[in-house]
Amino acid sequence: MAAVTFLKEKLLIQWIEPTYCSFNQTRYQYRPQGWVEDLYTGQANERALAFLNRFQGMVYLAVFGYYLRILLGKLKGVQVLPGIIFLGGFFITILWEAKSRYVYPYIVMILPSAACSMEYYGRLLAGGIGRIAGGIVSSRERKQKQKEIGRTA
Repeated sequence: MAAVTFLKEKLLIQWIEPTYCSFNQTRYQYRPQGWVEDLYTGQANERALAFLNRFQGMVYLAVFGYYLRILLGKLKGVQVLPGIIFLGGFFITILWEAKSRYVYPYIVMILPSAACSMEYYGRLLAGGIGRIAGGIVSSRERKQKQKEIGRTA
């Protein structure tokens, strides 16, 4: 049970930290001033972390959609390569390093997959909305024609 708890904490530290240690690794390299200091330690830091948390969540959600398309057989061949590399990196980080900065290359690798997934599901959503809107319009037209037929009869 201790091993499971350790691995859970390790994965959360590595994969959920949205700056991938970029602030922590560069914070003490020089004495920041002005807006840079605010970005590292002030209100701008809080806003940046809030934005990055949301962005990271969207990326992970889109990557989930990418893997869903793989499982459904919609993607094949070279299209699954970024997903395989990402999974390989995920499992390597379980066994190997503990810092989230080592996760960063795998995140960069999945960004195109996430973007393609967002585009694909966006088209599906837009098509569904278009069909619903088209159905509403055709329903209105049908009712209008029925009223016209009723007036002439």
